[in-house]
Amino acid sequence: MNGSNWCFQCFTMTPTVGYVAALFKSCILTVTAILPGAQDPLVFTYNGPVKGTRLFISEAGTTIAAFLGVPYAQPPVEHLRFAIHMIYQNTPVLVFFEGENFAFGSTHRIPGHDLSADGLIIVSVGYRLNVFGFLCFGDAEARGNLGLLDQYLAMRWVQENINKFGGDVNKVTVMGHSSGAASIMYHLVSPRTKQLFQSAIMMSGCLTSPIAQKSNTQIIEASFQLAKSLGCYFPHDTKLVVRCLRTKSAFELLDAYGKQNIKGNSDVFLPVIDSFLPASEQYLSKSPLETLEEGSFMKIPLLTGIVDYDGVAYLARWPARFNDGYFHLHQLFIKSVIPTVLLQKGFTNDNGVKDIAEILKWYYLKDVEPGDVTNIIDRMAQFYSDSLFKAPHYAQLKLLEQGRKNSNAPIFTYEFSYPSLNVYQQSLNLSGLGHGEELIYLFGKSFAREVLGRDFTVQEEIMSATMRKIWYDFIKNGFIHHNNHNAGSMNWEFHHKKATHHFIFQSPDFFQLKRGEVSPRITNFEEGVLKYSNARRISLWNDFLPKFYNSSTHVELSKCESIITRLSLQADQPYRSVMYTLLGLVIVLLSFLTICIILLKRTKTEKDLTFFRQQMD
Repeated sequence: MNGSNWCFQCFTMTPTVGYVAALFKSCILTVTAILPGAQDPLVFTYNGPVKGTRLFISEAGTTIAAFLGVPYAQPPVEHLRFAIHMIYQNTPVLVFFEGENFAFGSTHRIPGHDLSADGLIIVSVGYRLNVFGFLCFGDAEARGNLGLLDQYLAMRWVQENINKFGGDVNKVTVMGHSSGAASIMYHLVSPRTKQLFQSAIMMSGCLTSPIAQKSNTQIIEASFQLAKSLGCYFPHDTKLVVRCLRTKSAFELLDAYGKQNIKGNSDVFLPVIDSFLPASEQYLSKSPLETLEEGSFMKIPLLTGIVDYDGVAYLARWPARFNDGYFHLHQLFIKSVIPTVLLQKGFTNDNGVKDIAEILKWYYLKDVEPGDVTNIIDRMAQFYSDSLFKAPHYAQLKLLEQGRKNSNAPIFTYEFSYPSLNVYQQSLNLSGLGHGEELIYLFGKSFAREVLGRDFTVQEEIMSATMRKIWYDFIKNGFIHHNNHNAGSMNWEFHHKKATHHFIFQSPDFFQLKRGEVSPRITNFEEGVLKYSNARRISLWNDFLPKFYNSSTHVELSKCESIITRLSLQADQPYRSVMYTLLGLVIVLLSFLTICIILLKRTKTEKDLTFFRQQMD
């Protein structure tokens, strides 16, 4: 086992789909920790011995031990017979799940070296994804949720073994990014995860997003559709279907999965409600959303948040389109992007969808001048960010807040309003941080060099140090003590003990650029979260559109101009209430937009047509 051989993706290395019918017995994880001694360490886990490799972290001046490719569901083959060093005890533990759309990901992408050097034990978990992790026929033959069960087994492994690495089983924090964050929400509502972790961090992902949850019917239909495409369709005998799928190679299965996605059936291999199984085998026995609404979830300290442009991950799927010009991008937006997202969010009535599509077209394109390619790309990124990340994030936050009325467990929530690190194509020219870029700040210089090909600037180094101190404080204590971080205007003491604590990482204009001085401008909830969260757009998705979809709206034409003006002014007011309680006035004003859109879009349409005709001539 060597330092460069991080960890393979469980699903890509699976030789056949036979594993779909049972728990994966060879999924692996990576553990990094500070262990004393000069030799490569040997640790005897509950399932057998594992040997680590020592790595020197020059920035921290610390040597850590990395245990790479540790099986958590199957004992190692080799038995190593050496003495074990004494190790540090009671170290906080961070268990990390990453992944995108429950479709792809790998533990080796994000090294935990620098965080381990800060005094944490990092456990990066590999788990099955896409067809290998979430194929479901609605019975025990292909039960679904295998990816979640892989994570569950990894968390049990941590409870049974992490003390051998010096970890404290009573200070385990689970952290997920994107679909890894949504996974954590599924674990919070599952009755089987009690006592497996004491706090949770969810970054840029949530259960309430349409990319993280679908109906059982949709998932089962997609599973049978995939089987049918491979010649394995026996509608009345799922045993035969599974037996047939076991004869297919991993390449054939992934190829069929990819073709199904191209046809528009994406984001459907997701967790299911497995109430069709015997009670002892169920992981999600009822609707996770219903469980959240009832408040029947684990009440523990939570840290959750988003970045400015989480939606850029969707634009990055078709980079060649950025050079197509304004006309084609405009058509892509109104004829593909908007309808696809509306379908994902459950807007299926033809008449209602047409009206909502017109509202969204006007709302996101009203200020885009014909020919402005940069601006229309920015608006598409904003559209994806609002609909699939920001609005769902605040919808979930509302449910979490309502469900913990009788609990003192704090909720900390953040927004990363910070310049992009340009991980995504330069042609995007986005002003804010893109999906996943915050992980570079969190995982530190080693990861930055790997992804960016350079060291942090002074400003970036300060931001990274600040973020890591805040995360460490939360992981160690289940709380964030602002005075420990020189974080300027954060003032948690102002809040009631049951309030949600909210802070915003802002632009480097607020930094004092003296190296080593950690003093970014970080505002708390009271000082302006609504201003920086664009409350109107969140309310548009979470309140207005669902209500408009099921009702008729009327307004006097003479009020249009004043309504739009008041909405523009509304976004600049510093409210003294949480985002998800959005003032009734905003909702009422938004409900008047329909007629305004009809009137105002005429001028915009005429301008677009004139521009398009010029381009075609």
